[in-house]
Amino acid sequence: MDWPRAKIILIICFFVGNLILGHQLWIQRRGHVAFDEILPRVEGDEEDTVVDQLGDKEIHLDTPVPTETPRLYPLRLSRHQPDVQILRDAFFADEEMEEVIIGGRLSGYRDDEAVLVVGGSGAVRYQKSTADIETEELTSEEVIRVTESFMEDERIAPVDSQFDYWEKIGSGNYVVYYYQQYREIPIYGGGIMLKLEGGTLREYQRVWYDALGPTSQARNVIPASRAISANIPRIAEIVEEESTIVEITLGYYAGMSDDEEWVSEPTWRLRFEDGDLIYINAFTGAIEWPL
Repeated sequence: MDWPRAKIILIICFFVGNLILGHQLWIQRRGHVAFDEILPRVEGDEEDTVVDQLGDKEIHLDTPVPTETPRLYPLRLSRHQPDVQILRDAFFADEEMEEVIIGGRLSGYRDDEAVLVVGGSGAVRYQKSTADIETEELTSEEVIRVTESFMEDERIAPVDSQFDYWEKIGSGNYVVYYYQQYREIPIYGGGIMLKLEGGTLREYQRVWYDALGPTSQARNVIPASRAISANIPRIAEIVEEESTIVEITLGYYAGMSDDEEWVSEPTWRLRFEDGDLIYINAFTGAIEWPL
């Protein structure tokens, strides 16, 4: 064997290996650099500046801009597969029903008035006929009371669910939203949606996730003011004129994935008065949804 030549090859291999390792460490380091290198700093009072920038686009702000920048980590998720039997007992009790078979798989139940279907992805949908439902106007307290009473009585609210908000969509018609949470942090992009007509449940939808834990070390999120400021032109394209932001919250956005498992990063959620939602990645400042 030509030992001098072999030594040179080994030295080159070690050099290349160290170069690759150094490059990876540099990339990781770049993931933890100061926010000034990711997004431009908002000059002056950050909230006042963002208010002015939004106002120039006829977007109003009716909520404080969060100032906290907690340390969070990417979160690995998978789709939760619900128990069809438990859902059947919750929605149909002892009533006569027939099975719904889709693709050779038990996918739900139905009777003369309602249908319950569980998709292959774990999504749940229950819908009831509106033929005998009388619509009536409800107060805010009544909407929440009717919804929470149903969720509690029917035992169909997962323990990690939390009330989010509600909106009126017509005379006597309301939609109520719940989000999933992980260690008291919201997971958006799924959750529970209930439609009420008067005091009667007309529709129930649920998309839930199994939170499998963090995938890497925690780091500070980008301030909400900078995330918003950097995306104002795009936000103005997404929403209607004279829109109003009524809530800014930090959570995870589950997004849409065909994979069995995927990673969700912290996200700032902007909720508008007309129901529009915008999610901004709290690590990179990029808009996650709508694309």
